[in-house]
Amino acid sequence: MLLTSTSESRRGASFGAGSIVNKECHMKQSAIIRLGGLRAVAMFVMNIAGALIAILLLPAVLLHPSASGHRPDVVVRDEAGIYHEQTLRRGLEAQHYDREVRIVVLSVPGAGIGNIDEETVKYAGDSTQGSPWFQGTGVDSPVNGTILFVVAPESHWVRCYAAKDLRLSADKREAIENAAGSHYAQGDWDGGTVAMGRQLATYIGSGSGNSTMMWVVGAVLAFMAGSGWLAFYIWRGVTARCLGGAAHKKMMQVVYDYDLTELQAGTLPEGSRQSRDVGSDYRRFRDEYDTVSQLWKDFGEPHGAQWFGRGVLAQATRLAERTAGLAELDAAVNAGAAARADAAPNPGGAVL
Repeated sequence: MLLTSTSESRRGASFGAGSIVNKECHMKQSAIIRLGGLRAVAMFVMNIAGALIAILLLPAVLLHPSASGHRPDVVVRDEAGIYHEQTLRRGLEAQHYDREVRIVVLSVPGAGIGNIDEETVKYAGDSTQGSPWFQGTGVDSPVNGTILFVVAPESHWVRCYAAKDLRLSADKREAIENAAGSHYAQGDWDGGTVAMGRQLATYIGSGSGNSTMMWVVGAVLAFMAGSGWLAFYIWRGVTARCLGGAAHKKMMQVVYDYDLTELQAGTLPEGSRQSRDVGSDYRRFRDEYDTVSQLWKDFGEPHGAQWFGRGVLAQATRLAERTAGLAELDAAVNAGAAARADAAPNPGGAVL
């Protein structure tokens, strides 16, 4: 007879019936433990939340006013009576800027105006539009975010005054003034002032700065990274759980059949080549059983968020492969023993 001294104690000690089979303890555990423990749950939440933040960054950037631009707050004081206010407002408000801007449009009546700066300060002091246009008494200090388009049609003055925070150099302010020239020469006061607004947009428009584009590009990259990581993270955890569950069922079948395998191997007569082959398979099965059982003990019983941990998928894959190999050895031992038993002669000489 082949040596088959493996006992129930080997099976119980090596695979650890309490480590995998027994599920009753879970009923007594708290909810956080059933979900995988505080650390595993925290890591799961952090990964999911981080991925969602990266994904939602793109719509947040696109929906933010700075992405499509800020419409200006337009204030019109048409003292000279040259504008069609609704047309002027529509033209100026159609522009988009990369920050909040207040555009004050002032027309100054009268011929022979020698100093347009003084006239502008005078009308600013008489303003009934709420806060003054200037921080001080001069035209060189408009309120932050404010730009003034001033025209004196009868005296042929055009001026652009800009707050310091807009960072418009003298050359840029002059270019804004010149943008209105051809329109004003033809009496197109609305078109000239709107042209000044368009020229302003070339300097602080929402589409002119690199910062907005950088934000959009960064948000797109974050969206791609977040989407990819979220898909991979969920796939990794779900795959690990599926592999682990399938391997566990297969291992439980091997454990269930262990006594039968031991019995099959132990009933073969000694001396024949087939018996030696089956015996060799059985010894390999027994050694592999001990090894795989230890791997299962080391693997433990992941549950909940633990399946999504780093390295769990690799462990589950390795366990699935080793358990499948063990099941094949188990099947080989039983098949070999069954074939040897079928081929054994009966007392009458016939083959059973």
